[in-house]
Amino acid sequence: MMLKIKLASFALKHWKELAGAVGVILAIILTVPFLVFTGFMPGGEEDKVKEYANVASEFGIDWQELIAFDMVRFDNDLDKGDPEEAALYFIELSVEKLKIENVKCEKKNKKGECIKGGGTIEKVISKKNYKGKNQILSFIKSSGGSTKNIAESLREIGAKSTYRVSMSSHGIDEAMDLAKFTKVMKRDVKRILDSGMLMEMYPDLQSVSGGIGLCIGDVAPGGSAKGVTDNVKGYKSLIEKYAKKYGVEQYTGWLMAMMQQESSGMGTDPLQSSEGPYNTRYPKGPNGIQDAEYSIQAGVQEWKASIQKAGGDMMIAVQTYNFGAAFLPWIKSHGNKYTLEKAQEFSKYWCSSHPSQLGCNDGVHGTPQHAMMVLKYYNNPGKASCDSMGGDFIAGKGDFISPMPKDTYTKGTWHQFRSPAWHAGVDLNVHSWADEGKIGIYSIAAGKVTRSQYSSSYGNVVYIKHKVKGKSFESVYAHLAYTPLVEEGMSVKQGQKIGMVGNTPGVPWSTFPHLHFEVHSPAWTVDKKNAINPELVVKGLF
Repeated sequence: MMLKIKLASFALKHWKELAGAVGVILAIILTVPFLVFTGFMPGGEEDKVKEYANVASEFGIDWQELIAFDMVRFDNDLDKGDPEEAALYFIELSVEKLKIENVKCEKKNKKGECIKGGGTIEKVISKKNYKGKNQILSFIKSSGGSTKNIAESLREIGAKSTYRVSMSSHGIDEAMDLAKFTKVMKRDVKRILDSGMLMEMYPDLQSVSGGIGLCIGDVAPGGSAKGVTDNVKGYKSLIEKYAKKYGVEQYTGWLMAMMQQESSGMGTDPLQSSEGPYNTRYPKGPNGIQDAEYSIQAGVQEWKASIQKAGGDMMIAVQTYNFGAAFLPWIKSHGNKYTLEKAQEFSKYWCSSHPSQLGCNDGVHGTPQHAMMVLKYYNNPGKASCDSMGGDFIAGKGDFISPMPKDTYTKGTWHQFRSPAWHAGVDLNVHSWADEGKIGIYSIAAGKVTRSQYSSSYGNVVYIKHKVKGKSFESVYAHLAYTPLVEEGMSVKQGQKIGMVGNTPGVPWSTFPHLHFEVHSPAWTVDKKNAINPELVVKGLF
């Protein structure tokens, strides 16, 4: 019963946002389903919502998108939905069929240990991608897996010596296309997400899944857009043109993410810049601009002004783009750091001070979660970003997984383990210099970050402590590109992205982009006396 009250209260509070600007009659029609929202959750319980959030976390999907997807797909009755089945529309598998060949040892040291050659080599026989429910289920069945537990089946298949499986997730737009959603269904999903309804009703779930709102960290320019529509992609050249003209070309990906959230690339004002200060040709009201290119030109100029005034803080700048210039001095006097709570606080403060302002009839100014909604469409090269909690992870069975997708490093490098007296780990070399900074590094197991720093010998390095079946381990990931995505003291999940593959110039033994990877038990020491063969750990043989 409590859930029904929450849903009804939300609908009454936000009926104008849900209805849009098409009149009171349509508003009532659109609000009724939310008032009779009992079908959203089975028996009025919230357990189903948590089940979806947990599955979203396991597959690296935005939990709100997964829930909204099935809310619309099953006509507001989540009891009919299966979160794992829904997740299949959000993921893509890259599957390589392998042939394993033994390699003789070419050279041994005085102790009889193989220092060159030896071990096994994996040869790729075929490679194929699968995405969407039908393709993925067909692959699982043909590989001998069970469709009753999708995640476990993928781990089991990935653990077979004849397969190499990696998985990536995409956004709601591609998921809806794969599920053949109608335009009306897509509209309804967007309304649920844009209203912020799920975030407001279930704030405790922000810590369950890797969706928006869990972590913000430092958002950096230079990233690319992700999960955007073809309409937005079609405007990329125009965005690049004006971003270059006004000296903000490093924000092209971010501007595309902004457009996705503002309009999905639809209409004559795709960057929603009609009400901004750089629109001098058209009416200042919503959607006043009637020329898409002019909307982009005005919007890019407004973004430049916002990011300059925000001192380079992209989250503050994009929320200012939504709220207006008044947000900047307010946030600077309230900690000068964006959080959803701060945005909500400003929204209420502004309407309490300006009750007659357009849009303040319900006490909410602008869209407080706007910055976080934009962030989910952006591949952030900064640190501790939400992207570091989601994105692709590596399927594999056991307590430990590979620290890199197995198709990204030179074959056979697992077998370069040398004596801990002078090289305590393995070097996983990427295929070319072009891969530097582009391939993710992942935590081999859940644990806690003990160090995240720059070292003269390791370069950018992360240490993570793990506790597995009563044993203590510490893994080391060295020569990362950029600043690591995680910080000391952070808890990480198995498969969580912690950095990008790199190189450390000036270090004699780091002459090519690679991951230097170590595992120690119970912990790393300066003399590295506790080092163990990482290959044995990852394969569960230690």
